[in-house]
Parts: sequence; C-alpha cells; structure tokens
Amino acid sequence: MKGRPAVFALAIGGWIAAALSTVQTSAPQGAGAKVGPYDSTDIKAVLDKYCVTCHSERLHTAGVVLEGIDVANPAAHAEVWERVLIKLHARSMPPAGMPRPDVAVYDAMASSLEGAIDRAWAANPNPGRIAAVHRLNRVEYNNAIRDLFALDIDVTSKLPGDETADGSFDNFADVLSISTAHLERYLSVGRQVTRLAVGLPPTVPAV
Repeated sequence: MKGRPAVFALAIGGWIAAALSTVQTSAPQGAGAKVGPYDSTDIKAVLDKYCVTCHSERLHTAGVVLEGIDVANPAAHAEVWERVLIKLHARSMPPAGMPRPDVAVYDAMASSLEGAIDRAWAANPNPGRIAAVHRLNRVEYNNAIRDLFALDIDVTSKLPGDETADGSFDNFADVLSISTAHLERYLSVGRQVTRLAVGLPPTVPAV
C-alpha cells in the first residue's frame, strides 16, 4: 500500500515527460518553414509540393497552369499570380484533403509575390489611356440619335459650334472642349429627344 503513491507519481511524471518530449520534437517541424521573404527557388519549391499536382499542363485545373511558370519574374504573368494571391490570402488552396502548408508559408508566399509585382509596376507603370475623353461633336451626336432612336431630326442647330484643329476637322478629341453652358445645351437637347423617342408631348405648348 505504501508503494502505490510512489508508483502513481512515477506514472504521472512519465506521462508529463512524454508529453513534453512530443511538444519539443514537434515544434521544430513547424518552425522549419522559412519565414520569408521567399526567393524564386522557395516559391518554386512550394508550387512543386502543393500546387503543380493539379495545376499542370495536362490537367489545367480551373484554367490555371503553374507548371513551368516563370517564378523569377512574377510580373510577366501578373494575372495568374493575382489569382494565386487570392487563394493564398483565403487559405483556400490546396483543397481540403490535400497536403497544405502552414500559415508561415502562406504569408511568406503572398508577401513575396505581392512585393515582386508591386516593384515591377512601380518601375514601369501603365496608367492606361491618358488622352482626352472624346465627346461627340454636333454631327456625331445627331447621327447617334438617328441610329439609337430612329428619329429623323436635326439637332445640330440647337447645339454650340465645335472647335476645329487648325481650321480643319472638328472631330479631334484634343480640341473638343466642353463648358458648363455647352453641357447644359446637350442636356436640354437630350431631354427633348427622349420625350420624342417615347412619345411624350413637348414640355411647353407650341402653336
């Protein structure tokens, strides 16, 4: 009877030691993942391990092919990497039931890819079209009304004249400015045209 507490204490001590040993041996596995930033070799290793199985040239899953993609220059396939980034941030890929990386890998991959794409954009920005917005001149506006509403009317006399480029053409976007008074005239004509198109009577009686 006197030896039972000692045996019980030894059993508890052994259980605690085993638990601590399990924690200590499992901790390095989770800490082994590189925190970042990731270089092209790290990114390719993650793709080969978790992604290429489905997103290969043969399977072409969801229209995304990551097999053979240029990981050293993410900006060259920015549209593909943007789709990858959405999945990384949502932790939605690989799908359930497949081997998945730990949180550190998700974060390091996303941060490295975003940084590479942003740096490429900053070095060679593409703001898109920066030319002047092309408004319709009087003739183009009149033709648009005819084509859209099948109304054979002439509204050119109700609109201000259009500027020309060196006295020649009046359909250059760079010279077709629009003032507040100009816009008001276009809106007034637009109201008249829409009433005619839907068969409403004029807003002001006419004799």
